Amino acid sequence: MKTKKILEKDLKSQLFDVKLGDFNGDGNFEIVVCSEDGRVLILSDDGEIIHELFISESKPIWDIELYDITQNGKVELISGGMDGLLNVFYLNNSKIELLWSQQFQSSVSGFFIDDINDDLQFELIAYGLDKSLRVLNLQNGNLIWGQLFESGIGTVKAYDCDGDGQIELIGGGNDGTIRVLMEKMAP
Repeated sequence: MKTKKILEKDLKSQLFDVKLGDFNGDGNFEIVVCSEDGRVLILSDDGEIIHELFISESKPIWDIELYDITQNGKVELISGGMDGLLNVFYLNNSKIELLWSQQFQSSVSGFFIDDINDDLQFELIAYGLDKSLRVLNLQNGNLIWGQLFESGIGTVKAYDCDGDGQIELIGGGNDGTIRVLMEKMAP
């Protein structure tokens, strides 16, 4: 089988994640990538660099996510990396601005978005080598609840583990422990 190359662009750094989303609200998807040298690049579908964010001085950005947090038809950009910063950016006219930021004591290992407390509001679940698991308000970055592990956290997933209709978080620690956590609801 032959393949057809649609786009090739050398961005001069190792890339760790790539996402597609309508960042500027024009109805077309942009390509968003994060890199080893601390940059996040937003490219048009033909490979032209539209925006280049220097988020961290020579420290990798591991993970990015695109989500329409403000419900305005444009996705916001969430990034996390070795510098311990979890950032949420938005496009204001043609300028990219910071919506909110959360500082970890060490590298952000990963994050994802889910409605884990069944309130029809999505939360941002983030975890890092600083031993913390954080459930954050997606709108403003405020801590809803968190959990410390004895060692760094390698992975976290959201599942209804016991079939009761409530989402639990399953975290795997770098010390070999696994924990199943859920938000304690008020009586």
